Amino acid sequence: PKVPKDRVLVAESGLATPADLLRMARVGASAFLIGESFMRQPDVEAAVRSLLERKAAA
Repeated sequence: PKVPKDRVLVAESGLATPADLLRMARVGASAFLIGESFMRQPDVEAAVRSLLERKAAA
């Protein structure tokens, strides 16, 4: 289904890798809800930084 341009498409659940974010961005997602994969990390800040840096490099 096509989402109107004035709506924000949010990808939720099951996102843990830069490939996950890239796949969702390619189909139109511009926001991502990432929870459990970060909460399982001993250093949440480092995990967020790593995910975003790897996504930017992709």
